[in-house]
Amino acid sequence: MATSGSLTMSSATYARSAAGKTKLKNDFSSDIDNLIKILNGDKYAKLVLTVHKHWAGADATDFLNDIEKTRKTLESNLRSLKSKFNNAVDADAKQFSSFQSKNVK
Repeated sequence: MATSGSLTMSSATYARSAAGKTKLKNDFSSDIDNLIKILNGDKYAKLVLTVHKHWAGADATDFLNDIEKTRKTLESNLRSLKSKFNNAVDADAKQFSSFQSKNVK
């Protein structure tokens, strides 16, 4: 028995529909882009400036190089995650569509 609070494809935030797939991919992509923006944002720049202002020498340089290497790795991993996520959602949609076409007569 359906009630007004029933979960349907049209009432779901993310559903197995073209619109649901698009929304899911766009929301995830936006979240990843925001994380990348934070990695490269003003707080990172302020950290670098603060280190330069208060710390000099090989240790300071090594510290900043380590942070930069980690930042680049995180950014690369986030971009890769976004790509893998999109591919997985697309593959799932294709598999689900194939499954549904075999069940609907």
